[in-house]
Amino acid sequence: MDEIRKQREIGKQLLLVNILRAEEETAKNTGISFVTKEDIARWASMSINDVDSFLYACSKFEKDKMAAEAALAFGENSVTSQDHYLFDFLTYTYSMLENYLLNGYSHERLLEYCEKHVEENYERYNERRNRKAKETFRTENTFERIVRNYLRYFVSAIKSEYEKGYDWDVISEMLWCDITWEDYELLSKEY
Repeated sequence: MDEIRKQREIGKQLLLVNILRAEEETAKNTGISFVTKEDIARWASMSINDVDSFLYACSKFEKDKMAAEAALAFGENSVTSQDHYLFDFLTYTYSMLENYLLNGYSHERLLEYCEKHVEENYERYNERRNRKAKETFRTENTFERIVRNYLRYFVSAIKSEYEKGYDWDVISEMLWCDITWEDYELLSKEY
């Protein structure tokens, strides 16, 4: 009986993720959101606090939110809003990361990714932001450190929600990218 309840809960959470995505798309297109927290609570038979927790978990895995949070956690000392320039470069870089790096992770693949994308990322940032990034951001070592920081944050965000009891199927549906449990395990061994 417990297994049936667990599967129902997972199914309900997966349905909610899909409803939230559809609603997000509607809001993007119309500028108006038609679904309230009260609606979600009623449809899913959840308390408003549980809905808030679920919405927070979903928002935590949005690509731009993950990029910003990882940028804030960069380096030994957290990046502050005073470090706008660095924060801007980091969030730009993180938002450009590809599934390629997350799927089938290996140290060699990371190095290959950094070697291939360091110059491209640097040039694209300069062009799109209409300013010149520091030359140190052009080096493979710095770029690798930046990417490793994101991967650490990515793994810790997933681990945090997994430890709260969310099933992997639900977490993988919440994520901005496609990643399997096996690929997550590869990343989590390193980070």
